[in-house]
Amino acid sequence: MPDVEKTIGEIWTLYGRHQLSRTFDLPELDEWAWDMSQAGPGISVLGEVAGLRVLDLGSGVGRYAAHLAALGADVTAVDASPTQHQRALTRYPDTPGLRLVCADAVDHCGKPSPTI
Repeated sequence: MPDVEKTIGEIWTLYGRHQLSRTFDLPELDEWAWDMSQAGPGISVLGEVAGLRVLDLGSGVGRYAAHLAALGADVTAVDASPTQHQRALTRYPDTPGLRLVCADAVDHCGKPSPTI
């Protein structure tokens, strides 16, 4: 039986490596979309986020996490893919209120005092 988690992790790492080599960069967010534009609630469903602690698991390139940090949230963005993490670090090197962590989500949350 294949190790599905390992296989998925490898796929995201390959995807991230490919994206690092491209010149195209995703635009910053101007609206909150849940994978389909104008489908479902917008970011207003979260209410006021300034001053809140937010944990973004599977954060990828970190656009949503950076958006929440820009609104004043204290955000920890966790992604297990080293290349996706590198993309996020490259894109958001010094964003106030944003911590980018390369770790397995379960391992990160299972620490005695995870940074969230």
